[in-house]
Amino acid sequence: MKPEGIPLKLINDVATRRNSTFYMFERLVTLSEPLAATVGLLVNPINLSTQKEEWTILKELCQILKPFEAIIVEMSAEKQVTLSKVILIIKGLLSSLERTKGKVLSQVGKTVMNSLLASIISRFGNPENNLIMGKASFLNPRFKTKAFSNEDNLKRVKNKIQDELVVLIKRETEHQPTGTENETASGINENTTDPSDNTENYDMIWQDFDKCVKSSLHVKAQLQSPLLRSKCFQKNRIWKEKRIRWLSQLAKKYFCIVITIYKNLH
Repeated sequence: MKPEGIPLKLINDVATRRNSTFYMFERLVTLSEPLAATVGLLVNPINLSTQKEEWTILKELCQILKPFEAIIVEMSAEKQVTLSKVILIIKGLLSSLERTKGKVLSQVGKTVMNSLLASIISRFGNPENNLIMGKASFLNPRFKTKAFSNEDNLKRVKNKIQDELVVLIKRETEHQPTGTENETASGINENTTDPSDNTENYDMIWQDFDKCVKSSLHVKAQLQSPLLRSKCFQKNRIWKEKRIRWLSQLAKKYFCIVITIYKNLH
């Protein structure tokens, strides 16, 4: 029975609903005892004693499909960005399936498990190698470097972010009045000009270097700030802080909802 007292009913899977097969299996397992009692009341009762193995298989399939159900719900968000979660979610899914693998004893369960693991690896490979997902994860104040297990992948993403910041800073400061482009971004003075230098000559030679230094300060500020624990980080006040003004522009570029296409495999 549901908490409201409404009787539970059996569920059929639907080809266009990716979680429906899991919900169908889960409901069958939940109602296994009432179903057995009801079958005994039939005029021509079915012998369920020979189907114990099938019930075991259904329970194992529920264990296998449960993390997929959790991920589908997580990634089906329409008002929360999801791309930055992909790397960690794939790793979490593989880890969850590996923990479940030892509990699966039936041949059917093992076949399904191995097929799903192979499919994940075939489809995603190492998600850290995807530069767009890597940038999104790095910019996410909940994850930053924690999405990366490979130092080379992290370094590549940091360098790409820094290069994009250089372009943003250069584009914005070129249209600013003289003397306003040395605005602080991380609580430290970014003005690298020596007052004794001739400003015009200095700008001709060092302006590109200064923009590179400024971009590295932004990346450093991103790395040094504490991880954000809130799930609704895009509504957090941090995006209004001046020190991440250019980082927030990159966040707008890479924080998006993942588009998923359901393919009927039947």
